[in-house]
Amino acid sequence: MKSFRLLLGCYLLSLAFGVQSAAVNFVPQVEFEVDYVDNIDLAKSGGRDDLVAQINPEFLLEVASSRIEVQADYRLQNLVYTSYSDLNETYQQFHGNAAVDIIPSKLKLNSIASYDQQIISFDRPTGTDNLTGADNTTNRGILGLSPVWTTNVTDRLIAEVSAGYYRVTDETDSDSYNYGITIYPFANKSPLDWRITGNLRDVDYDNHQARDSSRGAVSFAYPLTNSLSAVSEIGYESDEFDNGLFTRSDSGSIFIAGLTWLRKGEVTINLNYENHYYGNFGSGSVYFKRSRMAYKLSYTEDVTTDLDQDIGNLTGGGDSIPSPVEGDSTGIFLQKTFQASATYFYERGSIDLGARLDKRRNGTNLFIPGRLINPDEDFLELNANWSHQLTLRHVLTMGILKRDRDVSRGSHDKDYIFNTALDYQINPMLSGKFFYTSNQRNSNFRNSEYDSSIVGASINVLF
Repeated sequence: MKSFRLLLGCYLLSLAFGVQSAAVNFVPQVEFEVDYVDNIDLAKSGGRDDLVAQINPEFLLEVASSRIEVQADYRLQNLVYTSYSDLNETYQQFHGNAAVDIIPSKLKLNSIASYDQQIISFDRPTGTDNLTGADNTTNRGILGLSPVWTTNVTDRLIAEVSAGYYRVTDETDSDSYNYGITIYPFANKSPLDWRITGNLRDVDYDNHQARDSSRGAVSFAYPLTNSLSAVSEIGYESDEFDNGLFTRSDSGSIFIAGLTWLRKGEVTINLNYENHYYGNFGSGSVYFKRSRMAYKLSYTEDVTTDLDQDIGNLTGGGDSIPSPVEGDSTGIFLQKTFQASATYFYERGSIDLGARLDKRRNGTNLFIPGRLINPDEDFLELNANWSHQLTLRHVLTMGILKRDRDVSRGSHDKDYIFNTALDYQINPMLSGKFFYTSNQRNSNFRNSEYDSSIVGASINVLF
């Protein structure tokens, strides 16, 4: 807790550093919303109907100068139930990051702070489960500080050395220590771009477990022709996990290769192959546009977690360690994803059709910190969306989503979701929305079958 408070002080200090000569953009706003919730089986009200009022203030802060760059946004959501005041809830979200040049071109201080609770969005549901604050409330905080030192190793080489500390509060709180070095050419005039990277990550969990990850690699990027370019990476990585009773280690080589082909901005083709000690993965995507139509096909193989969050998300990218798992994940999956979409554009709007298939298989050869192994799962989503500009101030949207989830143990969830909304712009400072959404669910896992709907209206005031 002392280190957490110290880090918070350093973060606030970085926000204040150099602000006097900086350009500041502060945008406060407040949203007022009323929602009628009908027969939400999983809602806190136990399926009863209710009228819910929302008062949601938020702000955006941007600060920029020659030596400082800050971005921060905050949202406070207040839910007031008309008939059941004991269900009233408050949710918060805060995301902030700052970069300060302590010594210009030499020493930079990067900081990150975030806090997330479940935010209920009645008008943008992926289903009505997001009304279940009692079951799905998430409290996750990240606070981190990372100084980066840049120096000339020789007249032609530059080195960046970083050291970071991150406090994560989640299901299992942890302290993460990240160390990294990157070496790359100075004022490179050759078409070949290369860099050498090394990273070490040490995570200490509050439940006395620990994880150490390291990675070293050399990467290259080279344009083969005006439209074709290649990338490759060769290296070594290791991962060690200690659960307090035993220690398990895994390590192996890294090989990554990829090709990208561009043609007049109308066609893009990407092909990638990755070889790691925990598996081999391939991915590819094709995007092409003809007249008013745009098409995209993609296939990926990867290691994911229940949180779909990797180390790069935790540290904001940059010198983070590309690791197969995120520190506080609840499950590890080998995931294959196929996506296809077609979009038709016309003068006042667009029509989009899409499909996504996810096949998740347990990564039993990977570390799962104190977790039970989850069953295999298949996810299928089919969607159709329409957006039409009625007038300069009014936009109408409609969407249909079919979602299936099948689990190897025999259970399944099926959702049929319809939503429509009318957005209107009264003036540059005032906007609003009317919306309706419905969900038909069938689940033998929860042994439930029900229909639900939400009708709402909101107004947003920008100051």
